Amino acid sequence: MVYLGGLSLDDPGDDHDIDPGNEWRFMIAESGVSTATVRYDRAGVARSDPAPEHLRPGGAVAAAAELQRLLSAVGVAEPVVLVGHSLGARVAEMFARDHPERTAGAVLIDPTPYRFGGDREDSHRREGRGGRIFDERFDVDPAAYHRPFPPVPVVVLASAVGRWLHTPAERYTLPIPMAEADKLWQRRQREAAERVAAVQVIAHTAGHAVHRDAPALVARVVEAVVLAAQQSGGLVLDPDEIDHAGGRLVLA
Repeated sequence: MVYLGGLSLDDPGDDHDIDPGNEWRFMIAESGVSTATVRYDRAGVARSDPAPEHLRPGGAVAAAAELQRLLSAVGVAEPVVLVGHSLGARVAEMFARDHPERTAGAVLIDPTPYRFGGDREDSHRREGRGGRIFDERFDVDPAAYHRPFPPVPVVVLASAVGRWLHTPAERYTLPIPMAEADKLWQRRQREAAERVAAVQVIAHTAGHAVHRDAPALVARVVEAVVLAAQQSGGLVLDPDEIDHAGGRLVLA
């Protein structure tokens, strides 16, 4: 199991104060999964050293390569289940496309889209001090994103419908009202699920940091993906169990 944190849009304070590796502790405490886990801070974030300057524009491509080197360095040889939040979900997707033989399953939690706020392009997102720059101009390799996502169990777990309506507008420079932003965010989550042929779950009330706001929900989803990966069977999610844990299973 590999946990990839992200820079939470709902977190106060400076980006460099966020600890992506440690933010999973609440969700892990809820989980019944018994497996080796890897949690880490990407280059330039929290306790990790800055990324080399020439690699900073690499975004998810460079971060996925960094994850591969990390797993090799610590001796993880078997395929892994990736659990990524926000920008971490983007890295998880790129890793799965680059290394399908190393990927057993994935849970992508409220993945941050490249385009958000109408038709305009977002400005780049920089991780921490000396962190990587996630920018569509550098990060999206058309060839990479056209490589098929491996046929593994995968879930896209979105934040609650309406959560943008409770976000102070002054925190963002979006050229659209918050109600429209909320609809656009949910549409981007559906597109992410379609892109990787994933099952989609939507949280009842959780904000962007679903794993902190609804740890039991994330734990149930992760358990289901791990079980499906271990047994090489189909992904099974019980709608009533998901509802009780704080989410809604989107049925095809």
